[in-house]
Amino acid sequence: MSPPDDNAAEQQPETGPDRASGASAHPPSGGRRHLALVLTSAAAAVALAAAGGLGYLWWDTDRDLTETRAELTAQVAELTETTDAQTETIGQLERDLQRTRDDLAAAERDREGAQNMVDLLQDEQSVIRRCVALNNEVLDAIFTGNEAAFDAVIDEMEEVCDEADQILSS
Repeated sequence: MSPPDDNAAEQQPETGPDRASGASAHPPSGGRRHLALVLTSAAAAVALAAAGGLGYLWWDTDRDLTETRAELTAQVAELTETTDAQTETIGQLERDLQRTRDDLAAAERDREGAQNMVDLLQDEQSVIRRCVALNNEVLDAIFTGNEAAFDAVIDEMEEVCDEADQILSS
């Protein structure tokens, strides 16, 4: 047999627990494991901080929304109350306006009635004055003995004075 060759030892596979299990010849270094653990921990911390921040933002927004709803509900109630009060005031003002219009219409009717009465009284006064004037003319004609003047006025006087007599007797 021949002496063992140094190269032969290098060519033949080693037998041992590491080679039999298929593991690499160089186990991973402790620095790489540590770096992966630090990066994973940092990512988890960032994710946890982001989740906390988002949770706080949701809570704060929900609280603001609840406060805004409460304020808006109070404002709506106040505006509804104000609107109801204004509607009642408008209704009262409309009723007052209608009452004033009715009073004005009644006053206008009264004024027209009074004006009609004044016109009637003026017409009646004119008839009575004309009767007195014609009566004076008849008396003058009688005292002066002017029969022609008497005959010209007496018929008109009787007609006008009959109307004046009706006015005074009513």
